[in-house]
Amino acid sequence: MRFLVSLALFCLTAVGPLRAETVFYLAHANRNDGSDVPTAAAAITFKEVVERESGGTIRVEIFPEGQLGGDASVMSLIRKGIAQGAIISVGGLKNIYPQIGVLDYPFAWKSLEDTYKVFDGPFMDRLRDDFTKRTGLYLAGFADTGGLFVLSNSRHAIHGPADLQGLKIRTMGITTHKIIVRALGAEPVELPWNELPPALRTGVVDGQMNPASIIRFGKLYEVQKYVTLTNHLYTPYPWVISADFLAKLEPAQRDAIDKGVRDGIRASRALAANHRDDLTKLGENMMVTILSPAEHEAFRRKTQPAFIQAIAESLGEEGSALLNGLILGINAR
Repeated sequence: MRFLVSLALFCLTAVGPLRAETVFYLAHANRNDGSDVPTAAAAITFKEVVERESGGTIRVEIFPEGQLGGDASVMSLIRKGIAQGAIISVGGLKNIYPQIGVLDYPFAWKSLEDTYKVFDGPFMDRLRDDFTKRTGLYLAGFADTGGLFVLSNSRHAIHGPADLQGLKIRTMGITTHKIIVRALGAEPVELPWNELPPALRTGVVDGQMNPASIIRFGKLYEVQKYVTLTNHLYTPYPWVISADFLAKLEPAQRDAIDKGVRDGIRASRALAANHRDDLTKLGENMMVTILSPAEHEAFRRKTQPAFIQAIAESLGEEGSALLNGLILGINAR
């Protein structure tokens, strides 16, 4: 892997200056299969739109599957002007912008359409401005990950917080995810994605949380028996672009970039809509539990106060204000 990253960086730095046209290097961590992977659908659409709308004055090159390294490495390349943009994980922003954690406000969404209304509305403008002020980068938008989070485990069906007591639940390295798991009485265990299937198989962890599409894609139904439709989180893919790069573009080129992002996000959302039958497919191999309104409310009461308090303690008044802006957007939808 280190060799591939070094080779990619050599190509970026060695051939870039010889090009007459403007080049946009776009990174994402997944397979570049636009028919099945939301980040790939966004990236491929972006390339097609930008190259067409710019009249060929901007050439987009896509670097999928972590070819430029992990999220931290990619963000460093963008800041250095070697790469121009990336579609990365929320966890990949936590070191440079911990305020991104407010997006993990739990048990607040009823559908994907609700998330789109909020992230296409005034809250997105506020978040974008805050992001640029604190990082010097541009948050163009959010690509879809494939749906709202569900909770799977290998022990028993989960209908309420009491059913999670003592379970070990895998989380990403995101503090807010760990806070939510602890508030439910379970033990968060941080593991990288590639270690998750064997950890589930051997009982190192009892369960995990992800969109249903990720459970299907990762074949976690082979090592998990139960899945509960909690819809407790929406964790989109932030689309980050170099602000310095954007500032140097001609107006028509900037318009092409903006349209490419908008159409790319639509492509990722369309693919997410196509994945809505993933839960039905999981039902062929797993026992699916759908929460009643009362059961969902029990989860909400258990997690939201703990989350609000944690944001206030870790991010202060400005973090709480940003979270309140998100909550206002959710309540207004």
